[in-house]
Amino acid sequence: MGFFVADQVSKLMSKKGINTEGANILIMGLSFKENCPDIRNTKVIDLIKGFRKLDMYVDVYDPLADKEEVLKVKNTALSVKLNQKPKQNSGGSRWGGGGASQMQEIMAQITRGAITAHLIRKEDLTDKKIIINERFLGQLCDIHQRLTKTSIVANAAPALDRLLLVPGAVTVEREQDLSLEDNQMLEAAILESLREALRALISMRRKEGAQLSKILEKQLSDLFQLCDRAGVIANYNGLQLSDRLEEQIGLISKMEVTLSQERLAQELVVLLTKIDVTEEVDRLLVHLGSCEELLKAGRSVGRRLDFICQELNREANTLCSKSSDKGLTSIGIDLKVGIEKFREQIQNIQ
Repeated sequence: MGFFVADQVSKLMSKKGINTEGANILIMGLSFKENCPDIRNTKVIDLIKGFRKLDMYVDVYDPLADKEEVLKVKNTALSVKLNQKPKQNSGGSRWGGGGASQMQEIMAQITRGAITAHLIRKEDLTDKKIIINERFLGQLCDIHQRLTKTSIVANAAPALDRLLLVPGAVTVEREQDLSLEDNQMLEAAILESLREALRALISMRRKEGAQLSKILEKQLSDLFQLCDRAGVIANYNGLQLSDRLEEQIGLISKMEVTLSQERLAQELVVLLTKIDVTEEVDRLLVHLGSCEELLKAGRSVGRRLDFICQELNREANTLCSKSSDKGLTSIGIDLKVGIEKFREQIQNIQ
């Protein structure tokens, strides 16, 4: 339901002439009903995910929603994602360390899809003080003894390793909060690692894109060849059909049947229109030419190519349905297979 609503909003925006790619969406309210902080039954998160699948930037405002509960939601659309635009404030950038311009410059090269970053903090527990909650462990042992007397559990001492795994049995002394200076240094180090990872990602994508471009060009070349063969067969079949029709008309004229020349011409036009695939072949060639131009454009073309593939499939289906020739039908099937392979590959480009 969330993606359906997002898709309908996207279509309405397109009708109004609003560019949906990279559009900013503000959602007022997150909880499942008004004047309520509960988000457990909300469908707004599905709506946010729907907008982000369409490459839109989403901001949510809800002064009543419980922030802690929101952050607990697994895979929530509210989790920080790198495809969000950096927000400016009076004190500078949300990225800190003067790295906002660099971050924006790098992220501007990622125009399709979403990137999620996970930060894992590893602590050295060698010098940390371990605190064992003896009172809590004693209560667990007492419970075990009572259950043993009622034969609910086996009459055996509880394993120490399992007891220590119970949440709250063992805690590690927490570190003191970092100073402002240390916190700024930590943030700068994290953001530099993030920028380095993004640069490596972009470099890898460029190398992958160069290889993928060769594959797509080869697939387009194969599709062009299939269209050329289809055009040759269609023209040949048209000449054969014309000869057969003249022969049939000659036989009919020898019969003692009165035929209206106008009606005969109308029927011939209808018949030729139903089996002529010249128009479909021409449109296939135009669409393939558009794909070729987009691949050479050197910009984000994934969505446009995906849309053109839908048109290519439609023309190939029409060609197969109108074909009365075995060879032409075989070419139509090969076209559909080739178009599908091409469509699968363009899912990997932005």
